[in-house]
Amino acid sequence: MANRILIIAGILLVTLPVVSGASRLQDPMRPSHVPSNVEKKAVEKTSEWRLSAVLLSADRSVAVINDRAMSLGDRIDGYKLIQVDADRVVLVRNKKTVVLRRPGTGLKMISAPYGAEKGSHL
Repeated sequence: MANRILIIAGILLVTLPVVSGASRLQDPMRPSHVPSNVEKKAVEKTSEWRLSAVLLSADRSVAVINDRAMSLGDRIDGYKLIQVDADRVVLVRNKKTVVLRRPGTGLKMISAPYGAEKGSHL
């Protein structure tokens, strides 16, 4: 009986360092220059924000960002809306600035044939 206890204790002593070292195993697919103990930081998702509409009046300015109506001073993910223009908005957090532009706001030149007047059919 004592021999069995010594054998089991010996096996446990031999396998314990192997089991405890498992937490130090490295991912074979991880690049060698990347430390394994680095925590992944949350990536800001400002690139997923979409400015879909802007309302400008003498009384107020409203921007629709990700289907949410926002007025000056409102916040989204910690960013404060500080400026609303006809084609873009500006948001800030700490010292970081994000500018969102409305799609399709670029001017397009259309050339009319010589002699065509305003309002005439082309």
